[in-house]
Amino acid sequence: MIYQKIQWTISRRDVELVIAVLDGQGIDTLEISDDKDISDYYNEKEEWIIMDPFDDYGDEIKLSFYLDGKEKFFTPKILENKIIAEEIKTIDDQDYLYQWQKYYEPIEIGDLLVLPSWEERVSDKTVIKIDPGMAFGTGDHETTKACLDLIQGLDLSGKSVLDIGTGSGILAFACDKFGAQYVKGIDIDPVAIEQAKANQQLNNTQVTFVEGDLVKDVEEKFDILLGNLLSHIIIKMLPDLPSRLKKDHSIILSGILCSEEMEMEQALEKENYEIIDRRKNGQWLALKVRWNG
Repeated sequence: MIYQKIQWTISRRDVELVIAVLDGQGIDTLEISDDKDISDYYNEKEEWIIMDPFDDYGDEIKLSFYLDGKEKFFTPKILENKIIAEEIKTIDDQDYLYQWQKYYEPIEIGDLLVLPSWEERVSDKTVIKIDPGMAFGTGDHETTKACLDLIQGLDLSGKSVLDIGTGSGILAFACDKFGAQYVKGIDIDPVAIEQAKANQQLNNTQVTFVEGDLVKDVEEKFDILLGNLLSHIIIKMLPDLPSRLKKDHSIILSGILCSEEMEMEQALEKENYEIIDRRKNGQWLALKVRWNG
């Protein structure tokens, strides 16, 4: 299979915006080349004497992501003036796999260990295996980590769960493995559903995956709702969530930039939601809420 590697040169001040917009396009796995990261790493080593400091690292960074070679990608209008330079390369699937095998490493989140599909490891933690395809959710993004952290604080035994915008299925797999009785993952992207079903074969789970429009194509009611999305999508669907909730419920919402925290709090208050817990990870925020209507 042929893939495209798209590399953008952007200003450091636009990184947060670009990542958020790409997340909205279903692209969450990025390679970022930034000399400042190297500078920060060296500066943390107090015992080292830096003979040639990385002081002049400039304002520009390089950000890369991968797409199916047959897929047409149109740069969102909001980013058109943010891209300083663009480079597109065509690579075959073996090169693509090799790239991920170089950079995608095991991730520990509480009692959970997320492994790439090609790695075997004996662990006393609960293991989830993920093939980093084109779907959202490999476990390395701050939003996914925050969700997985909050999920481990839930009593899932015998509970029903709806994972809205399931992506790779990683959150749904975690709920299944931590004792949920019934888990459904829904996504509007058929590629995501295909990838989630493939990942399910790696995890021996019993999640039901369906293609559909968030909560509109779901009729059941659930004990727990998960939504690792983006703020504007979450706010738009808040009025619809109560119709999918059982009386004693929990909701986990993520994909919220810390800079959007106040806006989200106001939207939740307007729709009679109460914030029970929150996690901040980097520039991102995850919330555990309940509806008090």
